[in-house]
Amino acid sequence: MIRKLGNFPAVVSAALFACWNVAIAQTPMPPCLAVDANPPSTCGSTPPTGGAARYLGNSMQSMTLTPFNNFGNGQWIKFVGTDPKYGNTLPVYPAALWGGTANQTDAVQQIWNVQGDITEAIASDGTVPAGVSTEVLVSKLVNAYVSPTQDMYQIQPPTSVPQGMVYTSRWLWLQGDMASRGAFGWMLLSEFKNADPGAERFGIEVINMSWTGYSGPVWQIYHDDTSVANDAYSLQTMLSPTGVATGNQGIGQTHAAAVPVGRWFRLEVAYNRNDASGNGWMWVAITDPGSSDPALQAGVQVFAAYGAFAHNDRGTTYTHGMNMTQPSKPINRIYLSGAYSDISRSAANPYAIKMTDMQVYAGWPSNATAHPSNYQ
Repeated sequence: MIRKLGNFPAVVSAALFACWNVAIAQTPMPPCLAVDANPPSTCGSTPPTGGAARYLGNSMQSMTLTPFNNFGNGQWIKFVGTDPKYGNTLPVYPAALWGGTANQTDAVQQIWNVQGDITEAIASDGTVPAGVSTEVLVSKLVNAYVSPTQDMYQIQPPTSVPQGMVYTSRWLWLQGDMASRGAFGWMLLSEFKNADPGAERFGIEVINMSWTGYSGPVWQIYHDDTSVANDAYSLQTMLSPTGVATGNQGIGQTHAAAVPVGRWFRLEVAYNRNDASGNGWMWVAITDPGSSDPALQAGVQVFAAYGAFAHNDRGTTYTHGMNMTQPSKPINRIYLSGAYSDISRSAANPYAIKMTDMQVYAGWPSNATAHPSNYQ
């Protein structure tokens, strides 16, 4: 089993600063999203009106990429400007997601082995779907991966205030030749984690490994604890591209979800490590206008898991499910998106990831895809 290493920022910061019910599966646009042992008390196919206030919006319009805090083998890059689409001025620091003062400026953390391993640029793109910003961030993976090379756009909430739910949304484009580049162990797209070393992580990534049981790239959603030798996975789900997966590695999948490549798609990820009832949950939705599936074209939940459940990880059964394994360590980093992968690439054959319309809320926005009402 190949997994990415625990992230590098702990070293840098020192220097710088469902219950899931296997018998119940969601239909494409269900009136009631009963995906756990405590189904919603109210049902509905559309999100509520109103919605939470936005913490951060970045359409890449009128933004300047500004490097700062060089730390030898990397630097931070912040977006500077007033976003005409969302109205906020970036960076939003010192404002923090759940109140208080953010631990660090909201920015891309760029870590290289050789400067230029990954490049960043804002460019115009006329291929985006209607209504999506035509200004996009282009992250280009250039040189072969050497740990811990990565560029991740992140926010760092304070650990001294009560933490709640977070909802994130972004439009992404993954270069179309992904499958032809062979096996790779991760392409991280979003993650919520606490301090290294030994971080607890909740995340979603794309992988292409034979042990998944699938041919070609698939989504992997996980909850792991790196303080345990070789990691301890309380959840490790591979989303089937053609149906709803079942069993140990299908926990939480609610709709077929292939990895869109060579076209734009919206990825929504929401999560709460400890809700009002003391449970954790994670939720994912995909909008893929280029899909042949009408539900994915419109936007549909593809994953939802809640509370404690059993998951077998290489012969050991863990029962935390989506509940936190490290209650004394609050979340200190939220990766909104970026370029962090061991996918094959070279200066002659780089791999590009594009992203735009990135949004963060401390609750459900009015335009979120339909979701269980008890996920708060």
